Amino acid sequence: MAYVEELEAAAKRTTPAGFDSLVESALDFLQQALKQVKTDPKYSVIHFSTGIELILKARLLHEHWSLVVAKPGEVSKQQFVAGKFESVNTKQCYDRLERVCEETLTDERECFSDLASHRNRLVHFFHAAY
Repeated sequence: MAYVEELEAAAKRTTPAGFDSLVESALDFLQQALKQVKTDPKYSVIHFSTGIELILKARLLHEHWSLVVAKPGEVSKQQFVAGKFESVNTKQCYDRLERVCEETLTDERECFSDLASHRNRLVHFFHAAY
């Protein structure tokens, strides 16, 4: 019986505004990363990292729009919908996933942290491998 109730509750949930677009954007970045692995590895890493970050933000958005905002108390929903806000960084994403959504991604966090480090060196500094 609990299973049926769970299915009914899931069917009643609606997808938050902007969720589908955010996921599509994440998938675009991931697809671009795959296309560039051999031809342009620098941009492949940058696009892959961005895609992963957007997936994390989509999960937060699915929970509640304010979780995507760096300083939720300073942004209205109208500002959020208009894109007039600073979004969370990846560390904040993981912290909120753990504390609010009760989802722990320990191994993934370590892996994506290494990826973000490579990405930052590629974007902001010099990376000897590229």
